[in-house]
This record gives sequence, C-alpha cells and structure tokens, in this order.
Amino acid sequence: MRWKSIFYFIIFICGISVVYGDESLNLYNRFNPYASTYNALGALENPSILGYLDDRQFTLFYNESISMGSKNIGSVIEFGNFGFGVSYFDSSDAEFLRYSIPLGFRAGDYMLMGLGLSLFDPVKPEYGFAWDWYAGAIFIPARFLNISVFGQHLGQPSVQGIPLKRRVNLGVGLKPFSELLELYGDFSFVEHGVDPANRYLIALNPFSGMRIFFGITGDKDMYGGINLDFTRFGASFMGNYSGEKSGYDGKGFAIRYSKKHYDELLTLSKQVILIRLDNTVKDGVEEDIFGLKKKSRSAVDIIRDIKYATKDSGVAGMILYIGDIHLSLSVIEEIREAVRYFRESGKKVLVFLESGDDISYFLATIGDRIVMNEGGSLYLKGASSQMLYFKNFFEKIGLRFDVVAVGEYKTAFEPLVESKASERRREQTKKIIESLQGIINDS
Repeated sequence: MRWKSIFYFIIFICGISVVYGDESLNLYNRFNPYASTYNALGALENPSILGYLDDRQFTLFYNESISMGSKNIGSVIEFGNFGFGVSYFDSSDAEFLRYSIPLGFRAGDYMLMGLGLSLFDPVKPEYGFAWDWYAGAIFIPARFLNISVFGQHLGQPSVQGIPLKRRVNLGVGLKPFSELLELYGDFSFVEHGVDPANRYLIALNPFSGMRIFFGITGDKDMYGGINLDFTRFGASFMGNYSGEKSGYDGKGFAIRYSKKHYDELLTLSKQVILIRLDNTVKDGVEEDIFGLKKKSRSAVDIIRDIKYATKDSGVAGMILYIGDIHLSLSVIEEIREAVRYFRESGKKVLVFLESGDDISYFLATIGDRIVMNEGGSLYLKGASSQMLYFKNFFEKIGLRFDVVAVGEYKTAFEPLVESKASERRREQTKKIIESLQGIINDS
C-alpha cells in the first residue's frame, strides 16, 4: 500500500507541473501507427516517440492482460525532447514500480533517435533494485515510408530473479493512400530465445482527429481500438483477443493533455494560419554544441509549416505577417515559392506589411491582398550596389599589392589596386543589378 500511495502522489505532481509552458508550432506526425496507437501505452518502451513529439504533454494509461494475469498503470510527462515516466506493474510473477527517463533528438532531417534509462523498484523488500537501458530510431525518408528499430533490455536486467533478455524490434510503416490508410509491421527478435510473434496493423483515418485500428500477431492474438483527438485533449481505447485462450484478453486506454494543438475530431470550421516573419527568423537551422536544434525559428521551419498547411484540408487561408526581416533574397524566393503553391491549392493569402523595402514588397506581392499600417512606409529604391576602393589609402600608408589577372573579367582584386571601377567591373555589376531588379519587377 505504501508504494501505491507514492505512485499516485507522483502522478498528481506530474499532472500539476505540465500546466505551464509555451505552445509549439511543430506539427505532430503520427505516422508510426503501432507506436501512436499505444501512444502512452508504449511511451515507456519507445524513446523515439518522446523525441518525435517535441511538446509538453502529460498522459495517463492503463492496460491489462488476462492470459498473463498482469496489470500496468502509469503516467508519462514530456518536456520537449525529454521525458519522465512512472508505472506500476503487477502480475503473478512480479510486482514493481518502474521509472523511465527517455531522451529523444533529431539526427538530420529524416531521422529521430532516442535512448533511455529504466529503474525497476520491486515492491517486495527481499529483492533489490534493477536498472536497464534502451535505444531506438525512426527513419522517415519519405512521407509514405517509415522504418524504425528499437532495442530494449540492453542492460540485461534481472527483475525479482527473472532475467530479461535483449530484444530488438524492427518496424516498417506505409501510407499507400495519403492519410486515409496506414499499414504497419513490427518484427521482433530475442537473444538466445524464442522469437516473439510478429505484429501487423492496419489503421483508418475516416475523419480528422480519429483513427480506427486493428492488429493481429503471428500467434493469432488480435487487438483493436480507436484514437480520438480534441485539440489539446486526446484518448485511446483498445481491446485484446487471445488466440490461445480463444476469448477476450483484456483492455487498455490512455488519456492525454498537451500544450500543442492536434487535429480536432470532426472539425466543422476551416482555420486560418498565421505565418510571422520578423528579425527572429534566421536563414538556417541553428544548433547548440550538442547538435540539438535551438528554440529560434528558421526559414526552414517556415517553409515546412507552409507546406504542411498546403496539404491540410482544414486550413482555408493564411495571414502572412511581414515585419523587419533580415533574410537573403534566395531564402525569400524559397518562402515566396512555398506561398505560391499554397495559393495554387485554392487557399487565400492575406499579407500584412508593417513597413519595408524592395525585398519585403517582393515577398508581399505573392498574396491575394496586401494590408499596410497607415503609419507605415515603403522604401522602394530599386537594386543598387556600392563599392569601396583602397588604392589611394594604401599609397598613403606605404602598401602596394601586386596582382596578375588571368582572365578578362577577373576583377575581384580591383578594390585593392584601383581607385575606381573598371569598365569590366561596371559591366558585371550592372548585369547582376539588372537580374535582381528583373526578379523584383516580374513579381
């Protein structure tokens, strides 16, 4: 009873601590049907899930197996890529509390990796603590393909005298018909033991925010259920059928609260997204010394969000807010192209322009309508170039550069040896300016 009281107290504390935090704009990709079906049920066993969410989320779960005589109840709390889980497991063979600390992180644009540490605390005092570690990865080379690998019991723990053997799961997921249908296979391998039954799953998404799933194992055990999402709140329900017992074999459910907006069940109204471009948006992705993505938004994030919104049937339009931007013309062209595809999908774009220059106006012209602050100003001076020449200055301080040009248009050295631009230099610069101005004019 003492251990159960401690367990429920931890759940209560976790539930309070999840309330604070800012909202994440990252989209929740639930491509891995097997993992997402058991979102909370499997979170303690799949660190890649927590690394994938990049969110603040709290989940409670419960599942049971009549054939194994086991019950498992627990909670998971997630802060960005870091998580903490605690669960109480009770069966005829063992009874313990399990604490899990998983960490997930991105490895490039197409892979998510995770690892974690587990601590087993037996309820019976004659048994000592046991620890374990696990690791996993999800590789997503395309929107229709998912490959995952996960290893557990890598520390080969012994819980209440029962040794746990190393186990590896290989998963392959397919989306053959966009978001409507998902297929998934989970193949298991155990070291020096009988391989457990493989699992196969099919999931249907008839409505936004609803997933109906059914699975079967190699032992003819079956399971099925439904996932429901209501913006910040979600729930999963499932039931099991035992092929060996030829009958009902238990149930499971999970409920979650998240700081992130999910696809809402039976969405009736269309939504308008806000894309904000200001001086906080960087040209590229910024990473810290550990290779983890920083909190600041990048142009890559902006383009990705626009592409997701283009394919989202629940989005009807976009408000493009353009503030004080410090992005290169090439990056602005990429963002503009993403917005153009958004418009071509039949969705409206309203641009709000505080004030700006040629680059800001160039981006704004892709919208259906431009709205500007009455006190704002536009500085449209056209493309231009300024060049500095240091020959006279170097002569005064006694410096001289000896340069040999190997081509007619090799003029990069001119600022060091000339006092004004040569005709070749002027010709080159003029063509560049005309090209840039042509891009802006064509908009």
